[in-house]
Amino acid sequence: MAEALLYGFGKGCDFAKKSCKDYIELKRNAGQSVSPYCDVPGEEREDKRSCLPESNTVAYCNLAKYSSVLDAKFQV
Repeated sequence: MAEALLYGFGKGCDFAKKSCKDYIELKRNAGQSVSPYCDVPGEEREDKRSCLPESNTVAYCNLAKYSSVLDAKFQV
């Protein structure tokens, strides 16, 4: 039997149709949580692990800042 896919459940069309970057910017500008994504680099957090507020799931944020220019294929 298949299990229900809860990732992104109830997040709306912006979550389903936009990039994670666009979704994060929309939520941040509205003063809302960017969950299930993270927007604070790991080195600025005490712990990279956190609980997702809408579930009993532990999330791991591996967002990182780079000091050098990324290849064009990795840039938005």
